[in-house]
Amino acid sequence: MNKKSLWKLILILAIPCIIGFMPAPAGLSELAWVLFGIYLAAIVGLVIKPFPEPVVLLIAVAASMVVVGNLSDGAFKTTAVLSGYSSGTTWLVFSAFTLSTAFVTTGLGKRIAYLLIGKIGNTMLGLGYVTVFLDLVLAPATPSNTARAGGIVLPIINSVAVALGSEPEKSPRRVGHYLMMSIYMVTKTTSYMFFTAMAGNILALKMINDILHLQISWGGWALAAGLPDCRIAGLPDCRIAGLPDCRASLCCWSPRW
Repeated sequence: MNKKSLWKLILILAIPCIIGFMPAPAGLSELAWVLFGIYLAAIVGLVIKPFPEPVVLLIAVAASMVVVGNLSDGAFKTTAVLSGYSSGTTWLVFSAFTLSTAFVTTGLGKRIAYLLIGKIGNTMLGLGYVTVFLDLVLAPATPSNTARAGGIVLPIINSVAVALGSEPEKSPRRVGHYLMMSIYMVTKTTSYMFFTAMAGNILALKMINDILHLQISWGGWALAAGLPDCRIAGLPDCRIAGLPDCRASLCCWSPRW
């Protein structure tokens, strides 16, 4: 461990120690106050990264187990900390993250994109629908809209736009403007269509369970969100981006547009 990493580790260890010696605010138990210090240190650790993220989180979980066991009733109860890992929702999200990693690592997402471009990407409207179908296929198994749009969809569509002569610096309002607008609108829509399409949906489902006492399945979420989100079929008009008819073949594309 180098000197820089050592100072980062000291900072992380100092945070729960300082908070632990401070009196708990009114309304908070001593246990809750100490756990706050541990997870605040974990958040700082994820930012400054003295160790890889899994190591930081594992240390936080282990420290929480020790604290809960000693400050609750003296028993070393693993169930008090690890009970959340028995939730089916947790493992569903974990499975989705695993699949999203597979999409990126194997290049399957790019293969699907290129296949769609080859089949329906001969017009500007067709390229717009490529972003729709690609995001729609990837969304159920990619619980991060940032990773999905920025890591898979955007690089491919940006390359297509540049190949057609639309560059951010010189000619942004050609086909590239329309495609970027399509990516933005489609990603926002698919993020709410599936429970495993965005991390924020997990918090929403937790609030629904706690406040309304409703149990919503993956299929129930998709059905409820999918019906109003059928508007995804309506892509933005090319004329908004200063382009002619979207249905014009790309082989007739002219730089004067």
